[in-house]
Amino acid sequence: MKRLTHSGILMLGLCLGGMMQSCSTTDSNSTIQPTPGQQAMIDRKYGMFLHFGMNTYLNAEWSDGTAAAGVYAPPADIAE
Repeated sequence: MKRLTHSGILMLGLCLGGMMQSCSTTDSNSTIQPTPGQQAMIDRKYGMFLHFGMNTYLNAEWSDGTAAAGVYAPPADIAE
């Protein structure tokens, strides 16, 4: 039983170690680069994200999903 427990702990450690390594965000071989627009935003060192969703037009913090889809009506200048 003791040997089984040690083997189980070893396997658990190996699995967790492998999962942690696969979740790592440091990849020296990554070829993903920001687009010119993204790089311009990074260079300005200031950004803002505005999100308009159903709750914006319901004037509610949370909704239950029962509102009609027609309620979502962003102005044309925002919807582009």
